[in-house]
Amino acid sequence: MELMDAVFEHGSFRPESPEGTLVRIAVERVRSAPQPQVLSIEERRRIRRRVVERMMRNPLPSGAPRFSRSDMYHRD
Repeated sequence: MELMDAVFEHGSFRPESPEGTLVRIAVERVRSAPQPQVLSIEERRRIRRRVVERMMRNPLPSGAPRFSRSDMYHRD
């Protein structure tokens, strides 16, 4: 197996290889992300409000494609 470097940017891995090269990327979990413990009801409400505010500031464009459930879970 040949190892290849890749850059993670804008939510995607971009292999540092010539354009058009077919690659296979294996992901190895090196550690689990710590799960935050938010126990306060008021803190949960504050977090939920912030999430909703961010969503409202970044709406989907009116012409954005709509995906069906099968589109989102289709695997080749």
